[in-house]
Amino acid sequence: MAAPTMIDVIVGEANRRDLSDPDDRFILRIDVAHACRSSDDTSRRLKEALKDKAREGNPHVGNRPYGYTRDGRAIVEEEAEIVREVYRRYLDGESPNHIAQDLAARSIPIQGPGNRWPPCCGPATRVPCDTGSHSLSDHVDRRID
Repeated sequence: MAAPTMIDVIVGEANRRDLSDPDDRFILRIDVAHACRSSDDTSRRLKEALKDKAREGNPHVGNRPYGYTRDGRAIVEEEAEIVREVYRRYLDGESPNHIAQDLAARSIPIQGPGNRWPPCCGPATRVPCDTGSHSLSDHVDRRID
């Protein structure tokens, strides 16, 4: 994209590339190809690590899911009751925003950043693993029923 305008591409002060110079364009293409390959390798390693965790029965857990312990292996019963209520109300046709307002008014604690329930607290149609239509491999299945 920068080639037609003949602007310099700077990759650190020692790696200034002049796009009017064929040698610099060649080196820049190699640098870009190397960066793409490195990104692909990182992606492959991460995907394989997640598959290995699933095969070993260890769920991939980023932020602690509400209703589960940090490792995702055990249910926190007090939170699980709230999760069941949210899904029951959502599946009965109540709006996520109304459910969130009610939970906030009842001062039900929320896990994570902030202290308010987000208006999307009824994501039953958005999270396949919560609805039972998908599970973390066939090795891990810890849904709150």
